[in-house]
Amino acid sequence: MAKMNGMKLVVNITIGLLYMLAYRVLSMRFHGQVVGTLPFIPFEMMRRMSMRGLPSGSEPTDCAFAFVYALAALGLKGTIQKAMGFAPPRVDLGKVKWSLNDGKRWA
Repeated sequence: MAKMNGMKLVVNITIGLLYMLAYRVLSMRFHGQVVGTLPFIPFEMMRRMSMRGLPSGSEPTDCAFAFVYALAALGLKGTIQKAMGFAPPRVDLGKVKWSLNDGKRWA
């Protein structure tokens, strides 16, 4: 078990470093450019995230590279872990006990 955890740690550190390297290279390439357009006007907090790095006169539906990269990284993390054999175990929801007190009465 300790050997597996050590391997998983190395893989997670490697993936993290690759993500940082890819972000650095791609952010230099797409700095200040609109890379996508949202089909809606996002609320203020999301707008700040989606427009980070764009010039101040941009449309509120414009999307910068950092936002697209963050969404893609979140979506790909599980796929990469699964491909490398380090995905978390699947749980059979039919066998999970949903009760917090396991049928015992509160005192």
